Amino acid sequence: MKATPETIDALNAAISIEAGLMAQYGLDRRELKVKRIKKLASKMGKMKQATHCWFERLVDQLIAFGGDPSGAVLPTKVAPFTDVGALLENAYALEGAAFDFYNTTGPALRAAGDSATGHNFDHFAKWHRQHCEKLEAQLGLLKDLGKGEYLEAML
Repeated sequence: MKATPETIDALNAAISIEAGLMAQYGLDRRELKVKRIKKLASKMGKMKQATHCWFERLVDQLIAFGGDPSGAVLPTKVAPFTDVGALLENAYALEGAAFDFYNTTGPALRAAGDSATGHNFDHFAKWHRQHCEKLEAQLGLLKDLGKGEYLEAML
């Protein structure tokens, strides 16, 4: 099965996004686990697992279309851990950027004649929006409880 160049480019961009999120969440999870912030580490681990599944799905689709996944730009740097607030804000920004990408690229792909990939991107947008909502809830708790009490709740 062949795809348009726009679809191949969009899939490579999406693979790059998911690879970056996967790397960031993996590092975040390890940092939190070492600092014994177990509940938040578990949440980051679940988000990493989800992005890993999406990454694999995108790579499979790209290969099925005859594309080359080596065209994806993989992350070379992830944000270092400074504190829990910065970690949550960074994750929220990354998820928001992913949502924006899928939310604009899905309709563009449909307009270019690839309704199947556009539809898949709609689902990715929805899933990233759900991640944003989970992160918004954690940021709200951090703000409401204060850092000390929030960290106690996350141990």
